[in-house]
Amino acid sequence: LTAYQKVDRERRALEYTLYDKELRRAREALDELEHARSDDAEAASELHEAARSTVETIASVQRQMKQSTAQANRAATDLASLEAELTAAVTRRAQLQLEVGELKSQAGADADTQKKTEAQLKKVDKDIETAKAKLKDVVQPNFEAAKKTLSEVTAQKDNTFEQIKGIYAKQGRGTEFTTEKERDAYLKSTIKEIQASVAEKEAMISAQEDDLAAMRRQIDAEESGLKEQEADIAKKHGILSKITTQLLEKTSERNQHAEDRRERWRAIEDIGDKLALEKEAQARADSDLRKAMPRATAMGLDALSDIVEKEGIKGYFGTILENFTLVDDKFRTAVEVSAGNALFHVVVDNDETAAKLMKKLEDKKLGRVTFMPLSRLRVPDKINYPDSNDVVPILTRCVKFNPAVKKAMTMIFGKKLLAKNVDAASLWSKNFDMDAVTMDGDEVNAKGALHGGFVDTSRSKLSAYAEAQKAKGNVEALEKDQRDLQQKATAVDQTIANLMGEIQKLEAKKANLQHILEQSAKEQVSKKAALESRNERTETLAESLPTMRLDVEGLQMQITRLQDEVGTALSATLSTEERATLTELHQKQKDLETSVDGSTTDLEAKSAERDKLQSLLRDNLSRLRSELQA
Repeated sequence: LTAYQKVDRERRALEYTLYDKELRRAREALDELEHARSDDAEAASELHEAARSTVETIASVQRQMKQSTAQANRAATDLASLEAELTAAVTRRAQLQLEVGELKSQAGADADTQKKTEAQLKKVDKDIETAKAKLKDVVQPNFEAAKKTLSEVTAQKDNTFEQIKGIYAKQGRGTEFTTEKERDAYLKSTIKEIQASVAEKEAMISAQEDDLAAMRRQIDAEESGLKEQEADIAKKHGILSKITTQLLEKTSERNQHAEDRRERWRAIEDIGDKLALEKEAQARADSDLRKAMPRATAMGLDALSDIVEKEGIKGYFGTILENFTLVDDKFRTAVEVSAGNALFHVVVDNDETAAKLMKKLEDKKLGRVTFMPLSRLRVPDKINYPDSNDVVPILTRCVKFNPAVKKAMTMIFGKKLLAKNVDAASLWSKNFDMDAVTMDGDEVNAKGALHGGFVDTSRSKLSAYAEAQKAKGNVEALEKDQRDLQQKATAVDQTIANLMGEIQKLEAKKANLQHILEQSAKEQVSKKAALESRNERTETLAESLPTMRLDVEGLQMQITRLQDEVGTALSATLSTEERATLTELHQKQKDLETSVDGSTTDLEAKSAERDKLQSLLRDNLSRLRSELQA
């Protein structure tokens, strides 16, 4: 028995040794297989991640290609438009260059002509001043002196003739009347008639002098009015020049704003293209997110958004997905697997709000959702988590959320652990009665069940939601930029409209001023002609007054002679004194006739010289100056 026991111990020792060697070899093989599986899994994960990144890159490139194609199409359209504008501008430039060349040539010729005209104008002005000075200082005084001499000689001749006539009349009355009384009566009657004629002529002279004074006052007033009108015309020319300058400035400003408006329109078109692409990306992300949830849930969530927005329901916090963000994107798979479809549960403040919304969905048959009334959720105030480096709480380590929905978040993630690997997940899930999930998405249920396998990150709910939010933010930003640009473009349009209104007003003012200046120029020509005619009438009227005064003087001398005859002796013959006087008067009359002929010839010469000088001033020099000034 002792020998048997000894041999049996040896046998068991050998068996243990053999089995231990086999166990070590099995473990080594298992470790190798595990390492190989881990390497293959890591390689597969890397390949999958690379494929996902490639797909995303392809999608991004396709979006960029689409955007670039739209930009290229728009650029081609702009290019065609710009080429047409360039052709028109080049054509216009060539025309303007030709016009500039012609204008330069004409300007050079005009400059020479201007110099010649200015020199000629100075010469004409000098000739006018010389002619006016000669007319004023020499010709007109000579004419007036000759005219006065002729008037005086003519008056003396007429007076002599009247004296001779009076002597003969006195001799005739000596035979005509028988008594002195009859003669005196006749003389007195004749004196009264002549006195009446003198009074009439003096009245005519007075009236003519009044008319002459009135005409001279009118001439002074018209000359003053012409000067005022000339000053007003000069002022209006200054205003016209300012308006023309303002028109050029406003037109230049309008053109600048028009170019700015075209640039803004191009920017609006660019933003419109980008906005269309972002809306397409948003629609694609929303579609991916809808595909990640049950159809009824998607319908219900869409309906809830419209109901809450239209009816302004308070206490609606949205889905769990909308109420938290990831601390780091590396936790996306773990958080998404741990939450599951609870990501689409709707958080509300109380069961009354939930009941109201459910009633709306039920009445309109708009889908089904799960509500989480915060007032009815029962969660512990404090949760005891494992104190280990192998696991961490998802609630505190992986997500950030709104404190208002802490109960809902605790309900979803409160008893969820993030484990380093499956073994740690199994250990701590069992020990703390919590669900544990690895970074790769393998989950160990608190009851012992394991869920794992391949996780398609391209269909990630969180990624789809993040993409949708990103696209939504881009759309909102682009829409804001588009509104801002449209407002600025509208402001530019308003500015251009205001400038066009100002330009139209300035053009109307310019046209009105030009019309007024044309009318004023015509009025000036007419007034100057009327003034010249009035001056001529005044001169004619002034020239007739001395003759009328001489006539009155002759009548008064006749009255004196008749009065001297009254009371004298009646005689049919002339006395010796009277005959001698008559002889002297006849001789004087002959001398005066000779003087009258000489004075007349002299006056005609002086008048011809004056008329020639006046004609030179009026019809030649003044007209030539007006033409040169024009």
